[in-house]
Amino acid sequence: MPVAHCVISFGFILGLRFLQIHSLPLWVDSVHHAAIARLILAQGGLPESYRPFAEADQVYYHLGYHVAVAVLARLSGFSVEQTMLWFGQALNALACFTLYPLAAAWTGRRSAALLAVVVPGTLSLMPAYYVTWGRYTQLAALVLLPLAMLAYQRAAEQGRRIDLLAAAIAAGLLFWVHYRVTFFFATFVAAYLLLHSLTAGDMRKAVALLRRTAAVAAGALLLAAPWLWRLWTTILQPLDTLAVRFAGNDDYNAVPFDLFERPGMTWLIVAAGVGALIALWRGGRFRRYSALVLLWVAITAVALNPGVFGARPTWIVNNFSAAIALYVPEALLIALGLAALADAVPRMRTGRAETVMQAAVVVLALVTAPAMIDIVNPVTVLAEQSDVDAMAWIRHNTPPDAVFAVNERRWQGQTYMGSDGGYWITNLTGRRTTMPIVFYTQGTPEYVARVNTLARQIEAGPDPDDPPWLAALRDWGVTHVYIGVKGGALPLDRFEASPHYRQVYAAGGVHIFTVQP
Repeated sequence: MPVAHCVISFGFILGLRFLQIHSLPLWVDSVHHAAIARLILAQGGLPESYRPFAEADQVYYHLGYHVAVAVLARLSGFSVEQTMLWFGQALNALACFTLYPLAAAWTGRRSAALLAVVVPGTLSLMPAYYVTWGRYTQLAALVLLPLAMLAYQRAAEQGRRIDLLAAAIAAGLLFWVHYRVTFFFATFVAAYLLLHSLTAGDMRKAVALLRRTAAVAAGALLLAAPWLWRLWTTILQPLDTLAVRFAGNDDYNAVPFDLFERPGMTWLIVAAGVGALIALWRGGRFRRYSALVLLWVAITAVALNPGVFGARPTWIVNNFSAAIALYVPEALLIALGLAALADAVPRMRTGRAETVMQAAVVVLALVTAPAMIDIVNPVTVLAEQSDVDAMAWIRHNTPPDAVFAVNERRWQGQTYMGSDGGYWITNLTGRRTTMPIVFYTQGTPEYVARVNTLARQIEAGPDPDDPPWLAALRDWGVTHVYIGVKGGALPLDRFEASPHYRQVYAAGGVHIFTVQP
């Protein structure tokens, strides 16, 4: 692909992604991502604790993305939140674009590789929808995944030291950035090994393939060793209870069928299926790579659902995380189908035909792009600009040790989250709130129970004058109550009418009260 075409394609998708964003990163994930990046900035290294964002001292969450945000924020001078938002959308565009080299290598056609970029760029709900979840860690790893797949393929087929090194570095970086995407890479390697072992026809070739794969794995483990040691000393011990602690539940691992019914999901699965059939029919490289992708998807599906073997699923990876990454195999199968179809028509093998196909793909992108602009789900917008303005007031008009009661609701299982702009208070002002980041669940059982007890009271819509509620506020040392633009279970009208609170701020739908002694 000419450099000019690369720049224009990336710039177009990037511009589209920037049209989608709001004043702050969205939803629950963004709050704890920002908190971790702030801890890295404040401490000048990887944090050993989530304090003051949560009273939890075991940090084993993958931190590759957060290190990048912290470095970019320090170099640019922008806030962590602004850096996250812009960097996240740049990653979103890159996640589409890094499919190009892999698709080009597999199809041998620029037009098909360009289609592999356009499918997630302007047609598919994913990965564009990641912005509405703030799911930037998985997105960052999905930028690396196609490159890691291509690097591994070259290492497996050629065995040169430089290829083995590149594959090991790519796999090691995946582990630092996101465990789940590392799992998807591992299932791809398993599919590649299985397919090529069955079709090698020569035991020596199969053994050589296994040796090269082992070399890549060893190099990746060496690169990931520092973080693996942290995992060993925090979450993996004691080994005798590992299976119980890592076990997930069926609800957490449920297949998100409703997700496939959303616009841009169902018909892409159909298109990928048609592409796979065309590629299998055409044979040659098209059959080989489409079979590889289909086997990859099948192995991943089986590994994610060990219930078919009577085993329990794990919370480390689930069907939802695979479903929202499905755009990768879809884009590859659609690209393979286009290339196979063009290869089957003699007139489509000419340079002029290739140019026409590229132009058609560009037109497709232009026609479908406008539908992507309003992709953000308003439900996931916790903070509006008025909340951001209120944060400035809090910084200048409240003491550093102020504690805010904020709106809260259940998120997943027995984990709670903030439900309006108050959830951003600690990140943006340094003041504590009654709702820590979701990693509070990694604290002591007593601390988790304390957070959840108050969260249930707030979720139920407390009576501001009820003695048990007032006692809970005193126990937490609450000095202020924050009700954001989106609001929640905290009843604004009853706080305004209560003698136990005094309203000190009201602007743009945000209300702040002090708790009267």
